[in-house]
Parts: sequence; C-alpha cells; structure tokens
Amino acid sequence: MKKYLKEYFAAFGKWGFIMAALIIGDVICIVQSYNQDFIFPAWGWWLILVFILTISPFIAFRKLRLRLDETQNELDKIKDEHPKIETTVRNQIHDFDIEITNKGEDAEFDAQVEIIRGKNFIFGLPDNYSAYWERTKNDKTEIKKDGKDWLKIASLNITPSLMNYCLHYYEITHFQHSTFPRLASVDSDSWIPGDTRVVQPDIILKVTICANPSIIDGPFVLTYVLTTEGLSEV
Repeated sequence: MKKYLKEYFAAFGKWGFIMAALIIGDVICIVQSYNQDFIFPAWGWWLILVFILTISPFIAFRKLRLRLDETQNELDKIKDEHPKIETTVRNQIHDFDIEITNKGEDAEFDAQVEIIRGKNFIFGLPDNYSAYWERTKNDKTEIKKDGKDWLKIASLNITPSLMNYCLHYYEITHFQHSTFPRLASVDSDSWIPGDTRVVQPDIILKVTICANPSIIDGPFVLTYVLTTEGLSEV
C-alpha cells in the first residue's frame, strides 16, 4: 500500500504542491469561518474543499495515463525493431509446406522440426532435424520486412497400389572435397488405400522457428498433424 500511495502522490508532480496548498488554505478558511464573521460562508469553503478533493484523483489519473501511454509506445517501438512472423499452411496437391511471412524487421531465420508422434513409422530420420527453406535452398534464410519463404515439410507419394509420406529435411552432402546443401527426404511406412489391415501412419510434427535478431516473444512454435489432405495446425 505504501508503494502505491508513493506512486500516486508522485504522479501529481508540481500539481501536488498546488493541490496541497489549496487544501491547507481551504481548511484554514473553514476553521476561521466558524470563529469569525467571514463574508464567505463556511458551506462555501466546504464546497470548494469537496471540489478540490474531487478533481485531485483525475489529475493523478491523467499523469499516470500519459506515463502508461509513453511506456506502451516505447514497447511498440521495441517490438517493431524485432522480426514478427505469420504462418500459413500451403498444401499443393501432394506437397505440404509452411509459408512464413516476416511482418517485422529484416532477420535471418532457421527452423527445427521434431517428430512428436509417429516415430515408429519413419526410419532413418532423427527425432529433431533442420528444416529446408525453399527460396534459399538452405537451413537458414534471410527474410526482409513483408517478405516470405517456405519450409518444405512433407509430400505424399502415390502409386497405383501404395501410399506413403515423404518427410523433407536439410542435409549437407560431400563430394570430392566439396559440400552441397540439398533437400533430403525419408519415406514413411507405406499403406494400401482402403485396406484396414494396414495401419496408416499417424504423424504429428512440432516446428520451432528462431530468428536473429530474436523474435520478441521468443521462438515461434507450432504443432501440425500430417494427413493425406496435407498439414493442419493442431
């Protein structure tokens, strides 16, 4: 309580001294009006005191409100200086990607994908791996303000008799003392459409997007379920 009262009175600033002087002066006038024959009646001084006490909170409120607005503007400015992303799922026939739009300042982004459910249907892929950016063809991408790039997540392979998912990831290959970044893929277990004897893979992925400079609220994390219709946010 002491802390709040201190902040309340501090909000008055120079007005605090003026209001205090008016209140003290008014109280003195009230006391003297009962002891002497004042032309101005006592009830008038009481009315002035009520008026002073009524407008005092509004002065403090206005000061605090201005300070709050100033702080909010500073926070908004800080947010504007950091990247801010929006995501949209892009399901194109049998290719399933995530569209990343940067609504903040220019930044370098990277993304990690973690298999939350369905690991037993996929072999040869770590539980946590680097995602592949379509535009830069790398595991990192620089997206300017209002710019876009796409994370290649998965696709659906269809043959006359079988179906399976193909999960994409970033990989560096080595050839004759050189390295080449590439889009690598691992197939899930296959299933026969309409055959209830074969279990269709049930896969859930967690996508974590980081940036430099950092995203104001920390890493951006979304969870998606993979079906034959594409990606959908959980």
